[in-house]
Formats: sequence, C-alpha cells, structure tokens
Amino acid sequence: MVSVPVVVMVIVMVMVMVNFGHAQVQTPAPAPKLIVTWQVNSFVPSDYNGKVLVTPGSTVNLHLDVLEKGKPANLKGATIIWDYNGQRLYDFENSPNAQIKTSVLDSINARITVTILYGSQRLSKVLSIPFASQIVVIDAPYLNLNVPADLATVHIRPYFFNAPSSNLLTITIKAQKQTISDRYSAHNGAFDLNFSGLASGTIVPLNATVLNDLIQYESASQSTSFKIL
Repeated sequence: MVSVPVVVMVIVMVMVMVNFGHAQVQTPAPAPKLIVTWQVNSFVPSDYNGKVLVTPGSTVNLHLDVLEKGKPANLKGATIIWDYNGQRLYDFENSPNAQIKTSVLDSINARITVTILYGSQRLSKVLSIPFASQIVVIDAPYLNLNVPADLATVHIRPYFFNAPSSNLLTITIKAQKQTISDRYSAHNGAFDLNFSGLASGTIVPLNATVLNDLIQYESASQSTSFKIL
C-alpha cells in the first residue's frame, strides 16, 4: 500500500512538471506590419474632399511605415527595395519614400512591391493602385436644368487631370450657336451663356470638353441638355 507522503510527493512532482510545461509555451511575437501609403497631385477642384485618384501618366509619391508591436519602427540601416511593375527603383534604394511615373500603357493599375530586410526578417508588401479616368462634371444650379432665357451660368469641374496648374486646362463649351473656349483658371470653371431670343421650351444641347495643354492625349467631355423657361 502506497504511503501518504509518497502520494503527496507524486502530486507535487506532477504539478511542477505541468507548470514547467506551461512556462515553455510562449506566444510568438506578431510579425512587423508594413503599411504603404500613396499620394498623387492630379488636378481636382478646390472643394473636392475625396481621394485624388491615379490616372495613366500620374506621378505617385509612396511612403513606407513599419509597425512593430503597434509602434513605428526605426528603419535606419534597413535594406528597402522598391519595385514598380517588375522594374527595380534603384533611385529610392533603402529609402522609405519612393516616386513612380505611371505609364499611359498601364491602363489597368500600377503594381508596387516593397521588400524590407528588417533585422533577421524579410518582409514584403504588394500594392495595386487602380487607375481612374479623367472626368468632367457639368454643374448647373437650375431645377430640372430649366434655365432662364437670358443669362445662365454653368460650372465645369474637371477631375484627375495630370496638370500642376489650372492654367494648363482649356475648357471648350458648345451650346446652341455659342462656343466658348478659355482657361479654367480664367473663370474658376464658371462660364456664362446667353440664351436670349430662344423660345420657352426650347431644348439646348450643351457639351463641355476639357483638354490638358501639357499632355495632349488627356481630355474628357460631358454633355447635357437645358430647357429654356
């Protein structure tokens, strides 16, 4: 028959072994997290509050952050490699910042890969930036597009043109027998049209075209129709 002291000793040894086993199981530290942000300086109206989108031909600025245990890591001395559509960007080697010039041939998206050798770890992040198209919006502050027979003002709003200044955007408006062509900056996108002499109920087609004087292939158009009151 086993004596009581021996039973106590066996229980104590089992508890020690169990606790030792628990002490050996450690939760692995989470891998550092790579965050890549981008910004493009394409033209949008000043009251636009959304994300400025990339179009073919845009210059895109990229920035890499590494979060370790929820805090920004010090990337000094880290090896950083940027790649754009399979081409290594040697000009931005070992820098958390990079810049790419998208190609007009890349009609779908821009694919950026950043690889960092951080400590003993090799980490990579792939970013795919979809391309948008240039857009023109005709903003006419008239209910149901019913405009007065004398003077009407329309606002032409171009978005995502690769122009550093509105001075490089030419707007051409055609409505009835009128044609107006001028820089966006000359009117801040607001153009006056004179419909005097037109009978009430007349439907007036209007077309607005925006051309980037810096990049001739960049243009966009929008059409609508007005009804004379």
